[in-house]
Amino acid sequence: MTNPPYGPNYGPPPNYGPPQYNPGPQYNPGPQYNQWAPNNQWAPIGPPPPRRNKTALIIGLVVALVLVVGGILTAILVTTGGDSSSTATSTSTSNKAKTASKTATKSGADDAADVEAAIRQYVKTWSSSGYGAAQELACDSKQKAWKRLSESKRSELEAERDGTQTIDRIQNVDVRGDSATADVTGHSGTGKMGTKPIEFSTAKEDGQWKVCKDLFDKSS
Repeated sequence: MTNPPYGPNYGPPPNYGPPQYNPGPQYNPGPQYNQWAPNNQWAPIGPPPPRRNKTALIIGLVVALVLVVGGILTAILVTTGGDSSSTATSTSTSNKAKTASKTATKSGADDAADVEAAIRQYVKTWSSSGYGAAQELACDSKQKAWKRLSESKRSELEAERDGTQTIDRIQNVDVRGDSATADVTGHSGTGKMGTKPIEFSTAKEDGQWKVCKDLFDKSS
């Protein structure tokens, strides 16, 4: 039996089945790294992530450490150096003061001894050679005073010599710069020296101590 030429056609109706969607645009995912590519080839590897610059950091730390240590050492040196300098200055000043004191003491003692020696030599010359001869050992002002005396006055003073003017002791020598005084006790044949201390005055001229006032103060 044959189907009529215009009978129904069996099969799925039009648009039968799940709905069809437009897939939209396709995106290229780009190259995949470390993926196995066709033909046994590795895909290209991208650049590694940037690393921190550790060298600069280390250098910075070293410089900072050096500065800190240098500052500490400088502070220590300044402190100890200042103390040492202060101590040295103080010691030097103290030593100079002691030296000056010793020098002054020695100089004073030497001057006192020279004053006493000058007085003894003056009286000795007076006793042995006369009052006029003793004036040659006197200071400049006393020599001038002697020269201004009259002949009669000079003779009177010369008569005071009897060869026995003697110094028993010299005390209380007081040196003040280029002048000095001393208490002289002695005796003589004429008895005019007495027994009480008599003040002698002296002056330092041309580096030598000379008598300016004698036992009797006749020409001063």
